[in-house]
Amino acid sequence: FMAALERFREAVTSVVPQYAEIHGKTGKVADRPLPYRPPFIEEQQSRCIYCALDLDADAAFDAQTGLYTFSKGGEQPRTREAMIDYCAELCEAEPLLNVLISPLSKHDATYEDGLIALRGRLPKEVAIIVTSSESGDGRCSIANKVDIENSQGDHALRSGHGTVADTGYVRDLSRTALGLVVQCQQHAELYEGRPALYDFDQAQVCLSAIDAYAAVSLALPESSRRVILPLRDHAEEQSSQLQPLDSMMSRSLAAAYRRKVAIDGREKLRCLNIKQWTEGLRRLGYKEVDEYAKPLFQLLDVSNNGLVSPSELQALGGVRGPANLRQLDEFRVWLCQWQERHEDLEGAGGNLSPMAKLWQRMDINGSGMVSFVELKQALRTMKHPDASQGNIAQLQELFMSLDLNNNGSICEREFDCWNVLSAQFQLQRVAMIRDFLRERFGTLKAAFKAMDVDRDGELSKEEWLTLMCQQGYEIDEDCKVCFHFIDVDASCVLTTKEFDFLEKYDENRFLDDVQALQDHLEDMHGTLEDAFEAFRQVATAADDQIGQRDFLERGEFLAGCSDSGFNGVYDPRLLFNFLDAMHVGQLTLAGFLMLGKLDAVDDLEAHSTRSQKAITSLHKFAEGRGFDEGRSANLWLSLHQELRAATHGDFDLD
Repeated sequence: FMAALERFREAVTSVVPQYAEIHGKTGKVADRPLPYRPPFIEEQQSRCIYCALDLDADAAFDAQTGLYTFSKGGEQPRTREAMIDYCAELCEAEPLLNVLISPLSKHDATYEDGLIALRGRLPKEVAIIVTSSESGDGRCSIANKVDIENSQGDHALRSGHGTVADTGYVRDLSRTALGLVVQCQQHAELYEGRPALYDFDQAQVCLSAIDAYAAVSLALPESSRRVILPLRDHAEEQSSQLQPLDSMMSRSLAAAYRRKVAIDGREKLRCLNIKQWTEGLRRLGYKEVDEYAKPLFQLLDVSNNGLVSPSELQALGGVRGPANLRQLDEFRVWLCQWQERHEDLEGAGGNLSPMAKLWQRMDINGSGMVSFVELKQALRTMKHPDASQGNIAQLQELFMSLDLNNNGSICEREFDCWNVLSAQFQLQRVAMIRDFLRERFGTLKAAFKAMDVDRDGELSKEEWLTLMCQQGYEIDEDCKVCFHFIDVDASCVLTTKEFDFLEKYDENRFLDDVQALQDHLEDMHGTLEDAFEAFRQVATAADDQIGQRDFLERGEFLAGCSDSGFNGVYDPRLLFNFLDAMHVGQLTLAGFLMLGKLDAVDDLEAHSTRSQKAITSLHKFAEGRGFDEGRSANLWLSLHQELRAATHGDFDLD
């Protein structure tokens, strides 16, 4: 048998590595003080695999000698005591051995005493199953004598402590807890909808495993459960016997309610679920429940756990709605500056844009989805000012601008919209520079002439930034963006020709040109993904090394546009600069797909309008509640308390 157990362990290990270690750790939970809980994955894996060993003791037992002899393995005959020792050794050697079938023979004159002795040697999680043939000589369960036809069960008539009548179907506890499960599978009619009676007074040897019987009983389809306990002289002795059941029930309750019960165990759940939130607002007189209750709840549930806590509602006090385009682009500026300070010198990820690196930092589990909590944690490790200082409202506004579906999480493609939103605001920055120069100098040609102090027909980036500052333009980032956008050859020098572009620049016409490129590529290639691959093929034909890259450089993008036959109003290199919102000089597939997301600004504006109306509506409602001076200082906490009070005790809302 030991060799068979070793083969079982090898088979389990080959399929589920380290399972036995996990099983061993979680199997000791009962010995640890509450509220200990193993890691979730270990808890789920525990006891989902076990071994059952059928010793077939009847075949091995010799009634004349009283010895057990197994034909295989050349083992020596064993006495009953030696068999008990052997079974205990097997269970100790293999923690996954949880079931022993027919460990002793019913023909052994000391059979019942042997089972009691064996039960005392085994861990309580190990079940002993007695086969039906073994229980045929008068040891059959009283429940098996139920008259199924008239559905009237035999009652247990007992002396000494009174008579039990009409209280349920008596379970044969000598079968062990797992044996009752086997019986239920074979005779479901004895369990389904039946009241059950567990008489531990008649089976006191099973009392130490009362927690196992209780756990099994809760899983059986019984209509009710009653337990008879032996009468003891001292309450302490009774409590000691019930300790296993108390521990099991405590762990079950701790597991079921660990997120809902306050630490001191006296307060009820402090958070609001969607039913309580909606009905609470309705009962307090909020008139726009049907329109705004659900979207407000989804907006507030930043933990994405289906509950709104007091702190989550309190954070709404600083939230105005989704971030606007300027806020999104300012975040882009911070992110680019952060990358400059933490530039990777080599290795994987060296060609990633700042946004791509941020996504990797957020989606550390590779799920393809990011919650607000993951965004906040990533920015905290990057020492973003709002995250470091606890300005949750500002971070929440950033997240809301991408979570257009208001479902509490964003996928990578939604996150990539940040690029196109930033890019479109950068066009506004260019327009602001153009308008400033026109107002200052009359024409763009006159502006360049005035700024080209050394008359070499060029403006370096340093000259440009210095001269714009001297002219009184205070927003340095506007100047940087404008320079990047019109520097089509990426020479870090502006020529007269490049500067002339500003004279005829029109934001709407430029976006129409971007849209025309998208339409042209989709007509030609079907999808933008296929168009990106076609651009890469054109570049690879000129240089085999390019095929190993997953991005396009400026010249490769220009070659792809030319090969596709696109003829737009503006220089394609300007289109490249627009798509290169992070100013890294290359386009990944995500950047290329911005061509198909030009309506993201309209979506954001519509989302912002809806969210702002809902937030404003709730603000007015909360401010009009008339809280006293002490409570008005904590407006949102007071509202949360009123919502809890309005729904307290309503079980239909749990």
